[in-house]
Amino acid sequence: SRNRTSAISLVYKTVAGRGRSVLAQQTLAAGSSLVECTPIAKVVKTAPVDVNWCQHCLGVAPRGMRYCSAACADDSAGLRFLERVDLSSLEALHREQQRKFPLLVAQLLSQLLTGIQRTGAAPAAWEHAMALCHANLEPEAMPQVEAEHAQLRDAFAAAGVASASTLELLLPLARYAQLLGAAQLNAFELRMSHGLLVSCLLPCEASFFNHSCDPNALISVGETHAVSFVAAREIAAGEEVCISYVATDLPHAERQHIFRHKYGFECACPVCRAGAD
Repeated sequence: SRNRTSAISLVYKTVAGRGRSVLAQQTLAAGSSLVECTPIAKVVKTAPVDVNWCQHCLGVAPRGMRYCSAACADDSAGLRFLERVDLSSLEALHREQQRKFPLLVAQLLSQLLTGIQRTGAAPAAWEHAMALCHANLEPEAMPQVEAEHAQLRDAFAAAGVASASTLELLLPLARYAQLLGAAQLNAFELRMSHGLLVSCLLPCEASFFNHSCDPNALISVGETHAVSFVAAREIAAGEEVCISYVATDLPHAERQHIFRHKYGFECACPVCRAGAD
């Protein structure tokens, strides 16, 4: 995978009242590439019927093929356990209730098991996921979360990937809930140039960008899952670098509703303080 930050131009730090933030260390010209990365886990939400996509990079693949190249097949080796696991119950949740986050956790678990098998250590994707800030799930959601956790554990155990006791050790209910809460706050929705709509988790540095309804940085994606954060205008040295968590053309009240119920904050950026749409 390709995960690179611009170490010279950005600094990551905690800012009072803003939490973890990204600041420009020097003046950044409009169009500057700030962060380049690829997802640590991803789920296709919708796809054009005429597109066969690579299971790794999401680029267009030859009809009937899972990968667009041998390189992508090799890079996706950490997810090979998933080819043996029956995740139909979680896939049904995704189709019927749009609950994509359990499938993201399944991918992270597969990568964790692969990393332990190969090197005896957790892979970078897992470390990034565990470093993400997370929401605390509401108590009323826990019965469904417990059922999903059991389905995930049992599916991996039934495939012979690991024993149920090992899976409980690696992914106890509390950690599963933490990863769901991390996905709630940090999942990005990307539309590829060929029409795929993808929900994904990006490496933890990408989650440091705070929100503004007048963002000075944009997210760019093309034919594959390669993601770039780009300066939308000139950014002054010391200025916080922000993206927008929602479509900026939504009405003010609708934006605030999303911020409160999905992200747990009220936006106080200059646009919202003015009550502007």
